[in-house]
Order: sequence, then structure tokens, then C-alpha cells
Amino acid sequence: MQEFLRQYRAKALGSGLESAVAGVHPSVLEREVEHHVPVGALAPLEAAGLRPEEVFALPSVLRAAPGMLARYRLLLGVSQKLFYSSRSGLSSFKSMEERQVISAKANGMIDQLCDELNLALADLVAALPPESLRLDVASLPFLTLGVQADGAWRGQIGRSATAAVFEAMVAVVAERVGDAMIRDGSAVTVVNSAGRRVTMAFAPDPDVVIRETVGI
Repeated sequence: MQEFLRQYRAKALGSGLESAVAGVHPSVLEREVEHHVPVGALAPLEAAGLRPEEVFALPSVLRAAPGMLARYRLLLGVSQKLFYSSRSGLSSFKSMEERQVISAKANGMIDQLCDELNLALADLVAALPPESLRLDVASLPFLTLGVQADGAWRGQIGRSATAAVFEAMVAVVAERVGDAMIRDGSAVTVVNSAGRRVTMAFAPDPDVVIRETVGI
């Protein structure tokens, strides 16, 4: 978990933002704020001592540090699964958060992405109490990140359990057929008494599948 948090601090929170902004000329930031941030949304930030890029997505910042997209997703409280789904239309941007890589398709849509994100972020700012806005902006990403970290931890446990179950099943098959079993990575194949090839392998859902090939 410590490594999980460290990665998100580096690419999306705190030092990640400072590094991204340092590489962008102030005049570019100013122009993009004027063009991409909804009118009237900056006043609460100024009163709270927050810079625009701490809350609102700007094309130059995302291009300088693609992983910063996670910051704005976390602020909005949206999970990765929902944010990058085919239904949301944002799946092309997933590589920005996960690998800090901007695909050609995503690069051509970053300005539009910022506009859409900032409409939602402006609503968020308007809904937060002015007196705690600065603290809320600093805290909200960690609420979403905590849920994400818990999901990743549970997923890791599930994968380990699945692997253990699979190895137990392989051991049972090996005991029955011995050298007649052929193992290829995460799959094993045997020929049953009917002369049919049976393969047992890992799969996304269900975790383990057994297939019988007819006609060999």
C-alpha cells in the first residue's frame, strides 16, 4: 500500500503537480485557464488560496504529465472502472494514468476532455463550503484513492487464491495421469479415456475453465 500511495503522490498529487506546472510557461497556463475554465469558477479558488491547475484540468499540464489526469478523476470521486469505461467514452485516456503515455487519438481530444472535466469540477467547487475548500481539495482525492487501493489489495488476494486453487487442481490431475499431462504456462492438457483433448486453464471469468476438444 505504501508503494501504491507513493506512485500516486508522484504522478498526480503534490510533487507531481508541481513538476508538471514547472515545465509550462505562465502565459500558456493563463491562456488555457481563460479558455477552459468556466466563467466564475475561479473566484472561490482565489479566496481559498488555490491555483487553477490544482483543481481544473489544463491541456498543457496533462501533456507535460499525463498521469495528472488521475488527480482530476480522484477529485471527482470516480473510480477507474467507471471513468475509463467504453460507456463513458474515455477509455482512450486510460494509458495516461496507468503508463503516462498519450496515444495519438487521446492527444487530439485533450482540449475537449479538459472542457468536460472542468464543467464537472466547477460544480464540485460550487458545492463545497468556501471556508474548507482548500482542505477539501487536498483531502477528496485520498477518499477515492483509498477505495481504489482497497480494491487493488483485494484483487491481489483473489489472484493469489486463484493461483493456489489452480495449482491444487493441477496436482490432482498430475497424480492421476502423470506424464500424460502437458503443461503450457497457465494451462494443462490431457487426453481422456474417450480420446478427447481436455484443457484446463486460467481465464478472466470464471477464473478456471475446462474445455474438451472433440474430433482429434
